[in-house]
Amino acid sequence: MFTQMSYAQFEGQISMNIYSYDDGVQTDTEILNLYTTEERILIKGEDVINISDGMMEASGILIRSDMKDFVIMMGEKEALRFTKEELEGMFSMLSMMSGGEPEVNGAENYWYTNEVRTIAGQKATELRVESDENKGSYLSIWLTNELDIDWGMLTEPWKNVPSSLSGQVDQMTQEFKSRNFPMLIEVTEKGNTTTLFEVTKVRKSRIAKDMVEMPAGLELISLQTMIMKAMMSN
Repeated sequence: MFTQMSYAQFEGQISMNIYSYDDGVQTDTEILNLYTTEERILIKGEDVINISDGMMEASGILIRSDMKDFVIMMGEKEALRFTKEELEGMFSMLSMMSGGEPEVNGAENYWYTNEVRTIAGQKATELRVESDENKGSYLSIWLTNELDIDWGMLTEPWKNVPSSLSGQVDQMTQEFKSRNFPMLIEVTEKGNTTTLFEVTKVRKSRIAKDMVEMPAGLELISLQTMIMKAMMSN
């Protein structure tokens, strides 16, 4: 009983800031909230979330482990629903349409340092990422294991991922599997460190159970339907 209480899965709200820069000057701050329960995770912004370089805008992204699917909220009336297998099939189709995989320029190295910080009340350790082509510059991802979040399908290996992304995807899968959560992401170049992402608040709350439910009257459309609509509109 004591073990179960000590490692009870986190249920509540995590607030995050994502920072944008132009020529080293901060231009924008996007606020995201993550609501998590035992079987569902909702990522919701105060404004719309841009996906795939602005090709799609979403008000929220819902991961439903109990339904084995992903739901992207696209306004008050419509949402895109797809499974992991459908997304893997899309990767394969895009690879064939593009005539193969692009050449990968340089490998990335990952390792944990001995640095420890307390961020929003959680103890976090540094995972450093450095490219072979850009020595001296690196990404610092500060991860905590004090928030027990079950990432469900995101802990499973992905098929047909483009080779240019396979290293990053494999590393993310391992971190999801270990249930590490990013509290802070920084990039260091030429001795200057810039914050890209940080968790500002961690709060246990039962409101998460209401937030991860599908809104009434929302029409679910498939990945194939969305592609057909995009092709017909062009």
